[in-house]
Amino acid sequence: MQKQTYRILVINPGSTSTKVSLFENEKPRFERSLFHDAPELLRYPHVNGQIPFRYGVILDMLKEEGVEPGDIDVFVGRGGSAQTQPGGVTAIDQRLYDDTEAAVGGSEHPAKLGVMLAWEFARAYGKPAYTLNPTNVDEFCDYARLTGIRGLYRVSHSHVLNQKAVAEADAEKLGKRYEDMNYIVGHIDGGITVSAHDHGRMTDGNMGADGEGAFTPTRIGSVPVLQLLDYIEAHSLEEVRLMCSRAGGFVSLFGTADSDVIHGLVEQGDPKASWCGTP
Repeated sequence: MQKQTYRILVINPGSTSTKVSLFENEKPRFERSLFHDAPELLRYPHVNGQIPFRYGVILDMLKEEGVEPGDIDVFVGRGGSAQTQPGGVTAIDQRLYDDTEAAVGGSEHPAKLGVMLAWEFARAYGKPAYTLNPTNVDEFCDYARLTGIRGLYRVSHSHVLNQKAVAEADAEKLGKRYEDMNYIVGHIDGGITVSAHDHGRMTDGNMGADGEGAFTPTRIGSVPVLQLLDYIEAHSLEEVRLMCSRAGGFVSLFGTADSDVIHGLVEQGDPKASWCGTP
């Protein structure tokens, strides 16, 4: 007899949180989000080192919800950092895990941990694992790749999963298909990306995980190049790389990525939170 109900665990690690949802077919049984302040995650020198911590967080969530991991049929993880790929669903295997772990795609964003965590659960419990629209989806048009330096090209590192989901949801509300529409979509969270969508393809956008665009709770954003060069001369490249994705933005300014804490500092009249341009 064909199984009637499939349990699907969806894992979405971000730069400041681990989000987990359990679906029974298309119906959500629970949706949970656990915030991780930047200093907590910065205890791990490399993003790969967060795997045991986040794996434990997910196990605790499942225990609190009364769910046995072995009863889950499919594990789905947000992804990134592997070689570029088209949009859609991709099965996770050992090769994709290894490429993700090694960041062969060149981006060390915490989203990559979704693929790795889903595969760890899949191997532990003998179930399949998939990823959908990871951050390394690249549908850029050639014009979007150009920079002012010969031989240096822009690539797609963006919040593809959220961007496409929001555009698809809006198109459905309008009674249309995402593939028939044009959109500009903004994702605002621990990272911020804005992208252009042309009839189902994300053809342009900022490289949020690489420090391009607005500064965010954990990222430096775009910085005047000459000032950045001065900063680099006084710091190691590893420090600067960390600032681009995990230790910049609010973390650099306030020592925390938690906006509630920052609002509290403002309300208390803390001078550090009232800084407005002059050191």
